[in-house]
Amino acid sequence: MGDYKDYCIEKFKNLESFMLMLSMCEKTFKDSKGHLRSYIWYMEKDGKEIQVVVEFDENEPYAGIYYGCRLEMSEDNNLFDLDQLKQFYYDNYWSLYNSGSISSMENVFLKDEEHEDKNNKKIYWPFWIRLEEKYPIAQVMVGAYVIREALKEQGWNLM
Repeated sequence: MGDYKDYCIEKFKNLESFMLMLSMCEKTFKDSKGHLRSYIWYMEKDGKEIQVVVEFDENEPYAGIYYGCRLEMSEDNNLFDLDQLKQFYYDNYWSLYNSGSISSMENVFLKDEEHEDKNNKKIYWPFWIRLEEKYPIAQVMVGAYVIREALKEQGWNLM
């Protein structure tokens, strides 16, 4: 697992070359004990917030480098149309790099359970997508960009 972890750390460092996209997001690196590396774009709609996140957690290296949406738990966790987002993602990303139908993409949208963030707020990932090793790190930025654009189509705005 150590070799894979080192591989992901080095690959993640290459994101620095995407300065234009990264200038529009918050960069968070935890201390040496937390080892969490992430880039976050905050979006809002009707007073609600959602985050598009690119992340690698050194404490859980088996997850690899991943991206997706994260938001605070609330009574209404259906703040966006996931099926519409998946269709947009398929049309504008998945179908360009992978053969198959939209149903072949379903296993890529991994769901997550609720967690607590640094402010003890309950958060969850409606979905996250693991960057496959065969893809260069640039693909994580392209995928995150497509997700941001899908959310913009649903009325979400960058903060």
